[in-house]
Amino acid sequence: MGRDEQTPGFSSALAALKRRGSALLVVGAVPTEAYRRASTWLLGDPTADRPRRRLVVVPDRSVSSATDRLDESGPLDPERGGVVVCNGHSRGASTASGAGRTGAGAATGAGGTPPGAPGSAHRLPGLGREPAEPGRPGRPERRSPAGPAGDDPDGRPAAGGTAGPGGDVPVPVRWVETTPGAIGSAVEAELRRLTAVDEVEPGELRLAFDPLEDLLERSELEPVFRLCHVLGNRIRAYGGIGHVRLQRPSDDRAVRTLAPLFDGIVELRLEGDRLQHRWQLRDSGCESSWLDME
Repeated sequence: MGRDEQTPGFSSALAALKRRGSALLVVGAVPTEAYRRASTWLLGDPTADRPRRRLVVVPDRSVSSATDRLDESGPLDPERGGVVVCNGHSRGASTASGAGRTGAGAATGAGGTPPGAPGSAHRLPGLGREPAEPGRPGRPERRSPAGPAGDDPDGRPAAGGTAGPGGDVPVPVRWVETTPGAIGSAVEAELRRLTAVDEVEPGELRLAFDPLEDLLERSELEPVFRLCHVLGNRIRAYGGIGHVRLQRPSDDRAVRTLAPLFDGIVELRLEGDRLQHRWQLRDSGCESSWLDME
């Protein structure tokens, strides 16, 4: 496995992940705030000319984390953003009141240079914060949005209402039980909604998926494996970039079992007060050194 992230192969492999769509497994037992920083970065550049379409899936205790990430990674447009909250009541979707705030832009934009030396600050090319590339061959067939989600749980979430325990959220919020089937159906419905407005460019659709640890505590590994398989296939079909969090070390049994379903593993660690990330790309066999996350 090549470790020199300055070689053209590593940069090219990352660019290819963006063009064709990719699913990433984010591992490492870092604090929640450290993961939130990494997740916000992976959700895309808040200054991009064409705003990302972003879906954040969280346990019910983390609603504020979801809205913070959406706020910091781009404009809060109801047609281009959404939240799925797990372990709430399965009551379809609702949209909270509130005008479309723009993101604070706390994280910076992306460059296109290859990753730097070990420990150096770097924005990885092709992923993270970089304007989307134009054009992409093929995409799943669009389905016409249905009426309010109360009429069709797979349709467009209803306007108006309240977001529940998370407070006012100016994007649609869907509450589901913490089961692989319920979460999978909700994510599929939201991805269809977010891609129904107009053509989706490569890398434009972003998914952050946090409740994997909760699912493993409540379910057997097999149904969780199937859910990860489906999520990866769907995000790739839309040419999007999804990241799934598993707060465990890279040599954990569950990580080793699920890793083949993903295009890459992103490992996080803290070195003092510095958050660092290391990438392993499955198809190319490339691995980066530890890099500071800005």
